[in-house]
Amino acid sequence: MVLISRHAELRDNVAFTTASSAGGFVCRLSSSVTAYVGLKDENRRLAGEVAELRGEVYILRNCLSLSKLPSGGDSVFVARVINNSISRKQNYITIDKGSDDGLQEGMGVYDSRGVIGIVYRTSARYALVMSLANTDSNVSCSIKGRGSLGFLRWDGSDIYTAYLTELPSRSGVSVGDTVVTSGYSRAFPKDLPVGYVTSVKISDDGSPVVVVGLSVDFSNLEYVYIGKGNLSDDIPEITDN
Repeated sequence: MVLISRHAELRDNVAFTTASSAGGFVCRLSSSVTAYVGLKDENRRLAGEVAELRGEVYILRNCLSLSKLPSGGDSVFVARVINNSISRKQNYITIDKGSDDGLQEGMGVYDSRGVIGIVYRTSARYALVMSLANTDSNVSCSIKGRGSLGFLRWDGSDIYTAYLTELPSRSGVSVGDTVVTSGYSRAFPKDLPVGYVTSVKISDDGSPVVVVGLSVDFSNLEYVYIGKGNLSDDIPEITDN
């Protein structure tokens, strides 16, 4: 009877330990799934809050640059990237916001790191964004602190590198300088980060061709912000966008 009792006790301990381990695993798995779902919801909430704050900064920039109150049409939207191409000559990004949400063609798209591209086409619920990593992209930029204007273009090779062309020969640009939006476009306000100068070459006509390391990693995009721009419609465009 002692042996049977000890055997039963051992069996119950093994069963309890096994059940506890299995239960703990299930609990941890359930907790991980719940935490993951909760984290996605929290990311969406935080992205919305950041968009609201960026919207306020965006409008304040407009007020300072135009020295007038906003017309009420300025806003910033947050959207999630649902498709993204990076291996083509003409790369596009699809986002889950469209004309029903207030998006329009020509709006600037960026994230916390810098400029991503411009809204190219819209449907009711989705929009197609032409990224900077597109050979048709052409964005007016400047060297921060120097005021020299140029055009950022991509040559279709490295998605992390673009070229700033048409700078004046005496621009004084040097390696390490920051490249930002010029503000002379309806797509973007002034001084949004674009990248930094990695090297400077001199073209045949004596003007500098600046190699720019882009601020945004186009292989890693999740949430983006979309803004209207900072110039009124009666001011002519300087870029081709």
